[in-house]
Amino acid sequence: MAWMATWLIVSTLALGAHALRLQSSETVADVSLHAEDTVSGLMTLQAYLEAKNEGPKLRYLRDLRDLKQIPDGWTAEEHKCLESAPVAYTMKSANKFVTLLSLAQKASKVSGDIMLAGVAGGGDVYGVMFYLACTGNLEGREVHVFDTWEGLPAAAVEEDAGFAKGAYHVAWQEFVNNGVGYGTVYDALPDKKMTWADAMKHMHTYKGLFADTMPAVGEKVALLSCDGDMYQSTMDCLKSAEGKVVSGGPIYQDDYYTFSGNYKAVQDYRTEKGIKIESAPMYIVKQGGDVTPMAEHQENCNPPLDNSPSAGTCQGAASEGGFWVKA
Repeated sequence: MAWMATWLIVSTLALGAHALRLQSSETVADVSLHAEDTVSGLMTLQAYLEAKNEGPKLRYLRDLRDLKQIPDGWTAEEHKCLESAPVAYTMKSANKFVTLLSLAQKASKVSGDIMLAGVAGGGDVYGVMFYLACTGNLEGREVHVFDTWEGLPAAAVEEDAGFAKGAYHVAWQEFVNNGVGYGTVYDALPDKKMTWADAMKHMHTYKGLFADTMPAVGEKVALLSCDGDMYQSTMDCLKSAEGKVVSGGPIYQDDYYTFSGNYKAVQDYRTEKGIKIESAPMYIVKQGGDVTPMAEHQENCNPPLDNSPSAGTCQGAASEGGFWVKA
């Protein structure tokens, strides 16, 4: 695929899952995700981090990758918005974060909504929204966000052996607060296409299991991200929404090479639906180093063996994320 040449190179630096609370009485900003979830009394995100001197400092994609020129297939505006995106409130490595935003760039070329399932603290959601709002490609789209905000559910099938109920829990209020943090950075951008408050009107949140919340949402999907870790959650996400993804739209799997349950669910689903590598090959994302995706069927790749958080490998390098593009 010619578009594969547009991928960015990032460093091996990755941010952890440390979620930050943004609260201060010094400066008041009144921003709400929903009417009942207004968050007030906020400093800017950078000022908060500097004042408290705790957690990862605010970083941008321009700090995390080595890129000297605009990649082929990207406009100057797209490139500028990408490198301006902050990286925070996410469990994703820098490679996986830039992969997701690069898939959002690809999704911006087709019609449809954005569906993100399994979002925890929201860094991936707000990163995608930041990029699409900055480039003007959020207009005419809705962003549908799904999570329990209670961590993983109890394992119900043998493929999910080893997962603990409640793992990777991030509270709903942290998700809300983190959206405000992203907004402080976004609203400081010059020549914005829309305000962060306007961007947030495009986002809709759904609390509950994927099987209960996803099936009735959306008709045309430009980007689907499934980050449920487990076999059952991954299968529920795919069965609920993959059929709605339009041709040319990416389907991203955050832990395809992290957990055997996730890997098996993707393989089982693709087999069930007759998705062939000739028309829709799987691509693997390394955890560090070169972010250029690797075609799974063309490389020396070894998928994960169990549900311990030990990554599979491609070309001898630890790898976790995976995706394909709808034929």
